[in-house]
Amino acid sequence: MSIEQQAIQCAPSADESLRSEGYERDFSLYQGNSVFRNQPSYNIFNKSIECVNDSLYAHLNAVDLEILQNEQAHSKMFGSYTHGLALKDPRTKEPIRQTVRDYTSADENDQHLLVFPNIHDGERHSTLSRDQQAACLRVLLAGQNCQPLPEEDFIIWRATESKRCTEHQVVQKYIFDYSQDQKEMLYRPMKPLVKAYQKWFQLKIHQVLSNRASDEFWVTSTGLPQLSQCKNDQTRVKLEGVHLNKINGDLKYWSEGIKLERDDLRSLNIRLERYATPTQGPHNHLMDMEDYCDYFDEGNLFVLPLESLLMLLTPSAAYVDLPTEMFIDIKEIDEQKLIEFDIPLPPHHCGWHTNNFIIDRAYEAYMSQPGQSQWIQMGDVMSKESVKKSNACCGGNYKIHEIDTDYSSKEPTKTNQALISWCLSDSSSSSSLKILTQMSVSGSSDPKGQHLLACHHLKLENKPHCGLEIMTKNELLKIWLQLQLLQKDQGHCSRISLVNFEPLLEEELTLSSVEQQLHEYYNTSMDNLLANLFEFLKLLIGLPQDEYLLRYSSKYKDKFLLCRKTQEKIPQSFSLNELLQKELSLPSEHSFLTQSNSYLPISTKLCGPLHLFNQMLPCAFPPKKNGKCARINKNAEKPRTARIARFEMATEKRRAAISLQRRQHKSQQKARSRARKREATKKEVEEQKQLDKILNL
Repeated sequence: MSIEQQAIQCAPSADESLRSEGYERDFSLYQGNSVFRNQPSYNIFNKSIECVNDSLYAHLNAVDLEILQNEQAHSKMFGSYTHGLALKDPRTKEPIRQTVRDYTSADENDQHLLVFPNIHDGERHSTLSRDQQAACLRVLLAGQNCQPLPEEDFIIWRATESKRCTEHQVVQKYIFDYSQDQKEMLYRPMKPLVKAYQKWFQLKIHQVLSNRASDEFWVTSTGLPQLSQCKNDQTRVKLEGVHLNKINGDLKYWSEGIKLERDDLRSLNIRLERYATPTQGPHNHLMDMEDYCDYFDEGNLFVLPLESLLMLLTPSAAYVDLPTEMFIDIKEIDEQKLIEFDIPLPPHHCGWHTNNFIIDRAYEAYMSQPGQSQWIQMGDVMSKESVKKSNACCGGNYKIHEIDTDYSSKEPTKTNQALISWCLSDSSSSSSLKILTQMSVSGSSDPKGQHLLACHHLKLENKPHCGLEIMTKNELLKIWLQLQLLQKDQGHCSRISLVNFEPLLEEELTLSSVEQQLHEYYNTSMDNLLANLFEFLKLLIGLPQDEYLLRYSSKYKDKFLLCRKTQEKIPQSFSLNELLQKELSLPSEHSFLTQSNSYLPISTKLCGPLHLFNQMLPCAFPPKKNGKCARINKNAEKPRTARIARFEMATEKRRAAISLQRRQHKSQQKARSRARKREATKKEVEEQKQLDKILNL
């Protein structure tokens, strides 16, 4: 008899249990299905592990003796489990040792950035040997790091000057062809920056349209020449009278100098969408109308922010991602003109400058979070200890958020605005223009905010595996203006990779080096450019007081279109909504990628991780591994594709057939010619014989 049957016999029925407890069963109630009557209690099946009589329970709860062995011993069961169920690499058919990978690490994932792309046009090598390139590299590093120059290396540098110049031209052409073929792959990492700029663009356009009337129409009244057309050989203009009036906002304190940390950039790369999201409101002016009256002592006054000044100095036709619209408000106070420029409207296309703008804003927002950096509130004198204390205690507060609320909010970005007054003086006519400029300051090297840092420029490198690029004209002009207006001789530029925001180089910039780059790369003289600006600003003094819109159109590349308000709509008028939202889609990088001049050459003087890792010169081919130099053969055959090879083979066969046919025709022609000559000779002989017979008679 089984255990279940024994349990059924031993267990009392349900009726008996009820009677034992004093209850009388009501048989009129529904008794349920007969299958469920007289079932044993649940205790029959709830046996403990000590009960060895239940064979089913013991079988279901059987424990392998191998598991009960010593923990230090190797278990075959666990080993078989690991090899049988673990994920396997389909390439090697072996278990994956590391299933989680840190993609923010730059040790293993950035090795491709340290390899020169030497497979685009066949593997090519430098004309210089490995030792010569290493010596020339030490010369560049000595100048870059302001270190003493070894004399032996300088001798090699002078001896290889002609070879280096020739190779620079070849490599620049090589990299240009490579970047044009791989443009989509090179600029693929800029898509997150484009998305962030689209959000910022929408917010900015919404702010501009909300401050304007919906029935506001504009009409083009006249055209103003761009600065390149405002030339006057007799004008001699100098930038004088620079004075820093005041600074409002929070100033960053760089205790150990400007240097970007790799961990901060890695975190920013992961959280780019969070910190690039715009949180600031519209631009706040440092001065009201009453404050402008203090600066009317010397005549007309121009209020020209740094961004507006750059729009005037840099031609919009040079780069597709520069602003093209700007408001100008001309007022007359005490028979003097107040010409106030507003900050330009955002560009309609993405490119180098919009990428740098977004990464700059995102970095400022990230460093504004509690505990990331030290800040000085201008107007309050703070000691170094108070700065550290305020920054150490500003964070760490735990906040409880509701489930339905957004807990991803962040601290607002800490910024500052400086007001600087300066003059453009013409020595030939003894006239000057008073200008007020608003600009942000990069920070201070002392806790009291007295030693200001001129500029800190973030530049994204688009081709880090080819070298470090030169700066655009707009970037060089911005750095030059910041150095001049803050009266500093040295600035700073942090070059980071577009691929993963890896720091590449901390570059020190001087005023003379910036002017030299403007002259070498863009043939620009700052004296002539300031003279052109002086002539352009004088044209605005003659305009009547009103609000204008200065815009650039690709139809008129040498002019600015000056637009005025109109009371009613006319056929030539347009609304601001139509102008700012003239494109149905958001700003994108398509125009930038399709532009023919969207290429920045590689600098021949800056050394990055690529050059230090491979011990090679900037803008040069890698040297051979055996150390011997290779000659550049300009007439060498380029590697051919299979299609070109088949075409050339068919052409050679066709040429061979044609040449064979020609030889056959020529040989047949010669044979016919020889046959005609033989017949002619034979005929002459017969005629001569007959003539001899006649003479003999």
